[in-house]
Amino acid sequence: MTIPVMALAAGAGDNVQKTGAVSVIPGPVGMHAYSMHPLNEDKVFTNPANQWSYFFEIKPGMDIYPNQSYFSLDYSVAETLLPGQGSITVFLNGYPLESRVLPPPPGEKQPWKVFLPDRYLKRGFNEIKMTDRQKASQGPCSDIDNPGMWFRINKTTELHLVRKNPITFPLMLYPFPYLDPLEDNVVRCRWMVPSSPTTDTLAEMLDTASDWGKRLPSNGIPIKVATRAEGSPTGQALMITERPTWTKYAPSNLAGGVGSLTNFSATGVPDASCLLIAGADGKGLDSAASALEQPEMTAQMGSTNSVINVPPVKPDVPPTARLGSFTFTDLGLPAIHLAGAFHQRASLTIRRPLRCDLGRESYIKIKFRHSASMNPLRSLITIFLNGIPIGSAKLEPENANDGIIRARIPVEELAKNFWVIDIACFHDLGAADCSKSYDDVAWTVIEGESTFELVNGNLIGRPYLESFPYLIPSDGRVPKSIDFGFSPNPSDEELTLAADVAARAAQTNRITLNWTTRKGEAGSFEHGGLLVGYYDEVDRFKPLQHSLLVYPTSKGHFYINPNVQLMPDTLVDGALIQAVNAPKTNSGVLYVIMAQDNDALNMVSKIMSDPNKADLVGGQVCVVTKDGRVIPLKLQGLNDQKGLEDAKNAYSPQMLIIMGVLVVALLFGGVMLGKQFVKRKDTDDDEDDEDDAIEGDS
Repeated sequence: MTIPVMALAAGAGDNVQKTGAVSVIPGPVGMHAYSMHPLNEDKVFTNPANQWSYFFEIKPGMDIYPNQSYFSLDYSVAETLLPGQGSITVFLNGYPLESRVLPPPPGEKQPWKVFLPDRYLKRGFNEIKMTDRQKASQGPCSDIDNPGMWFRINKTTELHLVRKNPITFPLMLYPFPYLDPLEDNVVRCRWMVPSSPTTDTLAEMLDTASDWGKRLPSNGIPIKVATRAEGSPTGQALMITERPTWTKYAPSNLAGGVGSLTNFSATGVPDASCLLIAGADGKGLDSAASALEQPEMTAQMGSTNSVINVPPVKPDVPPTARLGSFTFTDLGLPAIHLAGAFHQRASLTIRRPLRCDLGRESYIKIKFRHSASMNPLRSLITIFLNGIPIGSAKLEPENANDGIIRARIPVEELAKNFWVIDIACFHDLGAADCSKSYDDVAWTVIEGESTFELVNGNLIGRPYLESFPYLIPSDGRVPKSIDFGFSPNPSDEELTLAADVAARAAQTNRITLNWTTRKGEAGSFEHGGLLVGYYDEVDRFKPLQHSLLVYPTSKGHFYINPNVQLMPDTLVDGALIQAVNAPKTNSGVLYVIMAQDNDALNMVSKIMSDPNKADLVGGQVCVVTKDGRVIPLKLQGLNDQKGLEDAKNAYSPQMLIIMGVLVVALLFGGVMLGKQFVKRKDTDDDEDDEDDAIEGDS
């Protein structure tokens, strides 16, 4: 039996590994073998009962060889585990395959190779799951929070698959084989565009790169772009053009506004498949590239070529994190499920909307419900922001269906550019058997109606390079298009960097972006966008001098803003990235990348295509030195600390209302007291008159 296979995809949940590194095993012609490493680092479990899952996707159109798939589990355990009291089981799509006793008896072979029966593989997502039970002491549930009781899956654990390797592939498999998550380097082709590409071709190149970044949000996407006078590939390639005459593989009779997609092989051997994205003009090219971005359309492309006559309808993107109120559902989290006894945890990250001045009354409101069977004296939910606890509540019958935690965001954390929210629950069941699963009776659900409220205030929102390039403004809506500016005659290195940045932008903004491109002039970027160029382009950057923090003034010389602690020698043979206010808008940000030469641009590309290195970029100015170091620099001496103190000391609207009520109450009390004093005085005067009258009569 053969099963079609394509790619690995991540599932959801804290116990699911979302990324994988892969090495390719050489095989005979017509076979392609993978040895996937699901873990980038060792994973440790310390609970009495644990589970971990890894997902990969099987799509139509490709075959894996039968009887050659296996899961090699490399694991270690603590010596404190009680002999014969634990076990480990491997499942494929819910079917148990093999089990072992924990701790392993002497002489048991490691790693543990578990073969995957073909009959349990299925089309769509497949799940390999590992569960374990472990015990280090005889008392009931006495191993909770015991760091000496652990089970570790080593990062050398492998999933092995072997697939057939045909010469060409149907379009419905796109982006495979050009983007293959089962490989160590997921990008399996070189990109090609015509020499002196048009701005329409460059825009579709960036749109396609952005689509790849959205498809693999956790992987590095190291795209390499080459310009060629003629589209004649010799290896695996992705080609983009609005000039059908550029390559002999383009249809010769394309009408205006029509696009085409063609999978072909220029050499007739495996691992040399090519994809041509073409159009008779800019509109046709946009139709072809847009069709590839929509899985509903590619799923209908059962052959190796397709003609796109009608431009696809691009879906609307709802707003995300923004100034004002937004919900977890707006962030793509309609509900968060935390199931099981004892410790459970979930995490999400929110980026600060661009150029938003925030106030101390910003808060987070968590709406939750939970099982009513838990012990209310010891069951608790706690909210952390950047590792700091900001609110908690008991999990008790009174809030089982409508629990709420409203917690103000600390001013010190509000001043930062992103926030990590951790939701931690402790589910206590009293006399529980820790060897059993309690997912059905011990659970908490965080509702999608949970909200964030970001209000205006004294904490200045400056442009920042964390999560570069973050492009969502204060209203939370993705711009209809993002401008990207190139040099007048962009080099291959410039185009490569642009593609890598576009892929990274889709990952940090969590959405596919639509790009427009320009060549040469930079002065028109008044509403934000991205610019790339070289130190020696003095005249090109001159119109932006009033906005830039660092810019070239002549060959080898720079203006450096006094608030940026940058030494000029650091720029030699390197590059810099800066984020500044867009010149003519209150919400936009302009990102500018300048480099000494193409070698320096290549260094920036390597950083952008490596998530770990890209996460080092930050501040308002970031320098990439000639030896590849990343140095983030923040603006200094701008009195931001005063803004922080003002925000701390400022009276909130609620406080002002309370103070106003107190003042009114005091005034009213003073008036009433005065009236009582006058009334009493009048009474005393009347009594004195009566006394005088009595004395006169006597």
